[in-house]
Amino acid sequence: MAYDVETDLSQTGFVYVGQAVPGSATSSAVWKIKRITEGVNGTSIDWANGTDASTNVWDDRLTLSYGP
Repeated sequence: MAYDVETDLSQTGFVYVGQAVPGSATSSAVWKIKRITEGVNGTSIDWANGTDASTNVWDDRLTLSYGP
C-alpha cells in the first residue's frame, strides 16, 4: 500500500516520520507516527502513544508521548 509521508527535522536530535493513506489531512487521527532519536549511544525508534496504529494526528506530533 502506498502512503503519504511527512517528516519533521525541527527538533535537534529527533526525526519525526508520519504515514497515512494518500490524501489524509494532517489534522486527522489517521497517522502512524514514529520518532527517531539520534544520540551518542545510537539510534532508537519509538511510536506515538506506543503503537504503530494509524490513530494519531500529525499536527500533534511534538506533544504526543512516545514509547516502544
